[in-house]
Amino acid sequence: MPMMRRGPLDRYSPEWVLRQANSHRIEGSIEFQIEAPVTVYFDSGKPYAVEAGINLTESHLASLPVEDELVVRAQLVDELAAVLSARSGWYFHDPLGQHPSRGAWTWETATLLMDVRSRAHETSSMAAWTDRAVTLRAVPDGTVALGPEAWAVVVELAGSAATSDLRARLGWQPERLAAALADLEAGGALDPDPPATARPQPAAALRLPPPPDAVPGGTHTGPLTPPPRAALLHRRPSTSRRSGR
Repeated sequence: MPMMRRGPLDRYSPEWVLRQANSHRIEGSIEFQIEAPVTVYFDSGKPYAVEAGINLTESHLASLPVEDELVVRAQLVDELAAVLSARSGWYFHDPLGQHPSRGAWTWETATLLMDVRSRAHETSSMAAWTDRAVTLRAVPDGTVALGPEAWAVVVELAGSAATSDLRARLGWQPERLAAALADLEAGGALDPDPPATARPQPAAALRLPPPPDAVPGGTHTGPLTPPPRAALLHRRPSTSRRSGR
């Protein structure tokens, strides 16, 4: 049975529509009339382009900038993620809909759907860390065993940093960073929930040096001792101290 040209998305899910388009090797475009409308273009059932909006004219499409393959594929995955989350609206198949980039490339529907799911999984794996500042804390020597991923975070992190900044420094995928942060937290090397606006502390401040009197001949590396009180400065010396001098 061929796919109907129009149907409600609460009865025919967007994923079902995409898979039916692939199965029946449809040509043209499918408009997803949802809150943020999207038009997906097909060549023998395989998506090859996507544009925001519906009822797009040939002149409008011709005026759009020409993008390369990687950019178009990334846009397609982003738009399909929004389409797949829709629970209401309509789809409409236009067999004459055509995009200027037709013939340049196509992608398998199943592969695109896998990429959309992978993107959703990455987003959920980082959800617990999105609004949290990552701050190291001192732990007793020998009590934490860190894996290579967690140790890479320690090397990169000096005091406190937003998760997004830390990910940008390391160049990691969200899932990889989330696993490393979970490893650090399990070892007790992270503050439980530092405020996002906390001032970053340098890594050297995590372990304070001993006071100078605790080390024979040690030099003073900490803050200066407070000056004596005024009453002590004006105290008269005792008789025994005078005779000794």
